[in-house]
Amino acid sequence: MEKKWRGKRARVLKELEDNPLVERACKKIGIARSTYYRWCNADIVFKHSAEQAQDKGREKLTDFVESKLLENISNNQYASIAYWLSHNTTRYRPYPKNVYTDEIKRLRLSHRAYEELADILKTEAGYDALRQFISNHRDFVDHQSPLDNS
Repeated sequence: MEKKWRGKRARVLKELEDNPLVERACKKIGIARSTYYRWCNADIVFKHSAEQAQDKGREKLTDFVESKLLENISNNQYASIAYWLSHNTTRYRPYPKNVYTDEIKRLRLSHRAYEELADILKTEAGYDALRQFISNHRDFVDHQSPLDNS
């Protein structure tokens, strides 16, 4: 029985070298993914070999995909051209995602500070002072006023 599994393990590794997707390799060989992961957990050498095979498969697949991308560029496909430029030239790269997330965090902090200030103003100076503050800062106040919660 062990000899049969050894052969299947070798075939899985070969499949992973061609395509790094575990699901696809397992289907081609005729084993369940759970079997593959059980082999990885039970045999550190197999797990390491599988990771190396997946790395080779990723390199091979990446090479294929890049050739298709360049083929699409030569066929004047705009999406491929835009993709290439945005990933290979800083002039065409959109703003990094963290610029937007940092701005959102800053706005949330500002909004939270505004709400705290409004609570203090309401407590210390009363509703009239709070209403005056809100009317003077309409550009900062969104649709819901702290007065709506009272």
